Amino acid sequence: MRLFSSLGGKAATGFALAAGLIAGSVPALAQGMHFRSVVIDTSPLVAAGYPTYALTVERAVAPSVAEAFADSIDPSDPRGLRLVVRILSVNLPLATGADRASENDFMRSEGLIVDARGRVLSVTPVLSPVSAWTSPANLPSEVSDFRRIRALGLHAAFWIKRQLPAY
Repeated sequence: MRLFSSLGGKAATGFALAAGLIAGSVPALAQGMHFRSVVIDTSPLVAAGYPTYALTVERAVAPSVAEAFADSIDPSDPRGLRLVVRILSVNLPLATGADRASENDFMRSEGLIVDARGRVLSVTPVLSPVSAWTSPANLPSEVSDFRRIRALGLHAAFWIKRQLPAY
């Protein structure tokens, strides 16, 4: 709700309407759905030539995903389903102080439900826009970027959990 309070008037109404339409058009995670494990896959970032950055993204996103899916992990689940959160790209614009309303961080990711044989049963794509101003400006850039990526991870985990189909 904090996001809506920071937007004013028509922008907040339009955003709330769009979010409601998106949320209403996708299936919600079924009650009691469990995964044997949840893993973060940053191989697209490694393949793009950013192995060190991929490791940073994985360390920032993993706690967010673990927190969001803590109630959905059951290592003894006989179906053996795994959830793979694949990070496709991360975009952190420079925080210049010019126009805060137009500066958002973005992360493209997808939640894959994978069976025990390694077959992908479903793919849930998510684009996560989060205000670039989620971290105080007086922090070192490495700490600030880590916090910003973690915020993107929280957003992605929330929407992946909400949109996953039941199996």
